[in-house]
Amino acid sequence: MRLRVPVLLFLAATGLFAPATKGKPADGPAPRQQAARAEPALGFADQKPSMFADPRFVGLETRHARLNVPWDVLRDPSTLANVDAWMVGARRRGIVPLVTVDRSRRRGMQSRNPTPRVLTRQVRRWRSRWLGQVNQISSWNEGNINKRPEVVARWYLAILKACPSCTVLGADLVDRRNAVSWAQRFIAAAGRTPAVWGLHNYIDSNTFQTTNTRAFLRAIKGEVWLTETGGVLKRARPSVRFSGTGARHAAEATNFLLKQIVPLDRERIRRVYLYSWSTAPNERNWDSGVIGPDGKARPALRVVRCFLGDCNAKPAVAGAPVPPAADTVQPEGG
Repeated sequence: MRLRVPVLLFLAATGLFAPATKGKPADGPAPRQQAARAEPALGFADQKPSMFADPRFVGLETRHARLNVPWDVLRDPSTLANVDAWMVGARRRGIVPLVTVDRSRRRGMQSRNPTPRVLTRQVRRWRSRWLGQVNQISSWNEGNINKRPEVVARWYLAILKACPSCTVLGADLVDRRNAVSWAQRFIAAAGRTPAVWGLHNYIDSNTFQTTNTRAFLRAIKGEVWLTETGGVLKRARPSVRFSGTGARHAAEATNFLLKQIVPLDRERIRRVYLYSWSTAPNERNWDSGVIGPDGKARPALRVVRCFLGDCNAKPAVAGAPVPPAADTVQPEGG
């Protein structure tokens, strides 16, 4: 059933054109309104360290962010430098990182899989290099698109071996029709059900429905973190037809996500990571940033602020000073 949010109701509900203020996540020092609603913690998935220096991001006072890390990042100097900078930025802002294991970025290595033993060793080195920041790990990015569940299950067990005290997600899955069957095969191969799963429910959010998210929640036990989600402005090669494009659509889709999908099960949907914070000027294939390539905030950012409980005060602007904080990463690794 199509559940599109009427534009007038959307504007009234979110205060889209009203000034916004900073807000606080549910599991930090939270505004009374948000705590009373028992909202999940909200953060952003973004690869760019510059996010942590943007006063508009700092003003949200979120404590969570997600980063995709190639499994062989310690052997890839250019990618490693970006991850190092991201981790320093996260530490400065008191951000808890969720690290999702992803394919190699090195030429000729993109299709190669790590062995479980290699992945165990790499995760241990990550935790040493990044000063113990890596305590939440997803075993693979969008595994139901490009990996067999039996393979990812072995990686999941390898990560648990590397860090028994970590929160390890079974995988990050796209909300396609095969998500449930893929997860069921994963459970059979692993011999256990992960306590947490990641779900990228772009399809539900951008078609204004709850079908795929409901199906996953109904069939698979454990918490479900929405590790990539939100309104999409533009895609170069769409595999699913969304109902709209542009900044207004993205704001409506984000509003539908937060107001209609998240409440499906507040006990299990405990995290929401919107992708992404900003869109780079040279990005051609995908655009879902709440900050545009021109550096200006888009309507979806006001939706986020209102979800966090503050809709009425003047927001921070780009270019405002952010207090510095010293920190380093371990120089060794690889």
